[in-house]
Amino acid sequence: ILTVRPRESVALLEQLTTSGIDPPIVAVNTWTGGDPLLLRRLLARRKSPLHSLAVWAPGMTGTGEFERTVRALNVDPRRWGRAAHGFDAGVIVGTSIRRMSGNSSQAFFSAFHENLQFVGCSSGVLRYSAGGGQAARSAQYVQYIDGKWVASGEVHRPLPDGK
Repeated sequence: ILTVRPRESVALLEQLTTSGIDPPIVAVNTWTGGDPLLLRRLLARRKSPLHSLAVWAPGMTGTGEFERTVRALNVDPRRWGRAAHGFDAGVIVGTSIRRMSGNSSQAFFSAFHENLQFVGCSSGVLRYSAGGGQAARSAQYVQYIDGKWVASGEVHRPLPDGK
């Protein structure tokens, strides 16, 4: 079963629950970053296992600064998945500004492209490919147990070229 958007995941879970079908599910990271309260309500009735890939999971190697920041700001832990995107944007913009020589949009563009690897993001290191596209980041295999996502396997780290 593969759903890409959180609302599709919720619709699928509602259909499965209504139909009394409870298959094991291996999901993509949208299941870990969507509305945690709604997903928790739908997942509470499931008996079969649910596994996913998370771009951020509590205690994942390299996530210390992100975890310290959200704790210091008293961010609800159920919202950390969403907070990670804003945190990463801040790291990318801040790193690019520190690299800048000059004060123009072209200087920012050049500083961003100077090194497409950004250290200190929510999942550790975030890398963009020189050819463009979505950023590659570390990811953790997780399982939904007792109302929360729990690390259940190895961490995947992207290669230096962004793959």
